[in-house]
Amino acid sequence: MTGQPARVTPGEISALLEQARQLGPGASLDEQIAYHAQKADLLSRIAADLGTIEAHEVAADAWSYAASLCRRADARTEAGR
Repeated sequence: MTGQPARVTPGEISALLEQARQLGPGASLDEQIAYHAQKADLLSRIAADLGTIEAHEVAADAWSYAASLCRRADARTEAGR
């Protein structure tokens, strides 16, 4: 079907888990944003595949958290000007 996101592969999940392992306590805000955006993308694709309310809520929460990190990065940029 066109317009449908591709199904999440085991390789993508493995890559995300590896990214999470490398994301230590001292991770930069940019690294955190990249990880959480990737996680939100995968969760959105899983939600599209499952089609359940719960899955869509989890994906929305993940995007919300990624957005909050982006807002924090924007605030730092604005404060530095």
